[in-house]
Amino acid sequence: MSKFVEAIDQIQNALAPLLKEQAFKKKGRTYNKKINNDVTNVINFQMGQYQIGPLSPLPELRDDKYGQFTVNLGVYLPAITELERTAAKQNIVQEYDCQIRQRLSALAHEGRDIWWDLHANPEAIANEIRNFLNLYGFPFFGRFSNYQKIISHFKQHGDLPFNTKGRSQLVSGLIFIKRGDRDNAANLFQQVYDGSLNHPFHKYVKSVSEKVGLTVTDRK
Repeated sequence: MSKFVEAIDQIQNALAPLLKEQAFKKKGRTYNKKINNDVTNVINFQMGQYQIGPLSPLPELRDDKYGQFTVNLGVYLPAITELERTAAKQNIVQEYDCQIRQRLSALAHEGRDIWWDLHANPEAIANEIRNFLNLYGFPFFGRFSNYQKIISHFKQHGDLPFNTKGRSQLVSGLIFIKRGDRDNAANLFQQVYDGSLNHPFHKYVKSVSEKVGLTVTDRK
């Protein structure tokens, strides 16, 4: 076992009581909490990969995260996945499968993507993450705990965290489909279809619209 694996194990072990208290279930570096049939919260501890090959001589292009880790947050909407594609049943949802995603450090540091150093004291890191989860992470989940809150965020901000505008429109449109509001869904699908012209996403939007029984039209 490497010293970095041992360090992140210590950090996760120190956070285990808090996550258990919050009803998260663990598998490896990932934790799930099913809020209801519509929403599952996801927390993931992501270690930096070992750098293969030489680093870039330009500091701004270096991205060596080996010996560091970050904490990813995700909100998974299973019905949206099912509307987009055939989804295999999962024992645990991974953060990269979530429709809404965010880094814990970005919430705590005004959008900056800061990774923790695994050379540092594991207990001190765990204390900081515990504090950040209570102050920022759990409230973040609370802002997206149901479809209404997600749609409200989209209407207010014009997008969803970690998503492009077009992807946010598509997810919101699918939520309207799930809620039975096909008029608002059709409007959003047409908007994202018009806005993605000459982009591969354009064809994808059309394929999803056909799958859910909506019609998007090419503007002349």
